[in-house]
Amino acid sequence: MTLVSICLASYNGADYISAQIYSIQRACDYLSSRDTTYLFELLVYDDCSTDQTVAIVSNLNLPCLRVIKGSRSIGHVRSFEFLISLAKGDLIFLSDQDDIWPADRLFLMVSSFTQDVQALFGDFLAFSNYQERCLPPLRSLRMNPAPVSKLSITNILSIATGTSVHQYGSCCGFTASMSKALLPFPFFCKQHDKWISFVGSLSGMLYYLPTVVTFRRLHSNNLTSHSRPLLAKVLTRINFTLLFFFASARVISRLVHRSL
Repeated sequence: MTLVSICLASYNGADYISAQIYSIQRACDYLSSRDTTYLFELLVYDDCSTDQTVAIVSNLNLPCLRVIKGSRSIGHVRSFEFLISLAKGDLIFLSDQDDIWPADRLFLMVSSFTQDVQALFGDFLAFSNYQERCLPPLRSLRMNPAPVSKLSITNILSIATGTSVHQYGSCCGFTASMSKALLPFPFFCKQHDKWISFVGSLSGMLYYLPTVVTFRRLHSNNLTSHSRPLLAKVLTRINFTLLFFFASARVISRLVHRSL
């Protein structure tokens, strides 16, 4: 049997989280209907919400669901780091609290893992709430395929400079083996998805799946902002550069350890 861990970080997500969890359950059911060798665990870490998020999730009463309520706020990056450390699955997927998963997401992604593919990023479609008409309309992300089992210098440099296609953590999955390379996150890590991208690319085991795996909900409280001052953008590039060097050191260390 193969255990699939789904890690969902929540904070004040009462408006959308139940719809997301039901879509995750539907994706699990879809995979199970086609392959009965998969089991599931859904881990939800709540980062001290002040709304009814925890009560809503707890009342869903799903057999694979485990809710962990934080004692202090640690932010979304550390929330995902903590969830990954708790995950017992052979395959691990990350989830935001306000998206919707296509029913075939897990089926498509689990079948894409091989010995040479240990981390995946998929495509997404974004949609706006009809009440918030100022937000962008439905759009699709174009993925730049990365070579499997090869070190893609172009891809790595594009991630470091911020010119690559966006790699969202909500569209990714990776193996338990890759999670060992990812943990712990660097103390200065501000974007866990970039960290995953770097480690996966430098390991030569990252693949871009040109298939929609997430319907990304756009609303006024999204954490990802596309309008930032110049200084913030410069600091982000510096952070990306540091992540690159730390990821390089992490991957080299693991290679040396395996050769001993």
